[in-house]
Amino acid sequence: MENVSHALLIAGETLIGVLLLTIFVIVFRNGGQLGSSYDKRIESEAIKAYNAPFTSLLAISDDSKNQKITIYDIVSVTNYAISLNSDEDNNHIDVYLKIDSSEEQHFEKKQQKDLHNYIKQYSTYSFKVTEIKYNDFGKVVYIGFEKI
Repeated sequence: MENVSHALLIAGETLIGVLLLTIFVIVFRNGGQLGSSYDKRIESEAIKAYNAPFTSLLAISDDSKNQKITIYDIVSVTNYAISLNSDEDNNHIDVYLKIDSSEEQHFEKKQQKDLHNYIKQYSTYSFKVTEIKYNDFGKVVYIGFEKI
């Protein structure tokens, strides 16, 4: 009788040990997934912040309200792209502007004085976003504008 009760105690202790081990494994796995999802969320927010100046113009271009993209907006985005392009950790961003039926202008390669000339010449015109391209990581690598 003593052996049976001793065997039941050992079986119960083993069962409790297995249950505790299972709980620890579950908690450990969930903790690992929490860190991974946090990293993905932070990375996603960083990409959104990186793309925000470009995507905000796309929203204006698609908006049915009377908001229009001006040459000032394009020059601002161009200067932002130039600053990102100068950072070696970022990929290159191309900014193109098509006026009338002329060939597209590679805007981010223009000098500041040329950008000022565009401001003087096209300050009364409106523009729209024609295309935005993203790289494999979701960052903008191309934005095109066209005079409307």
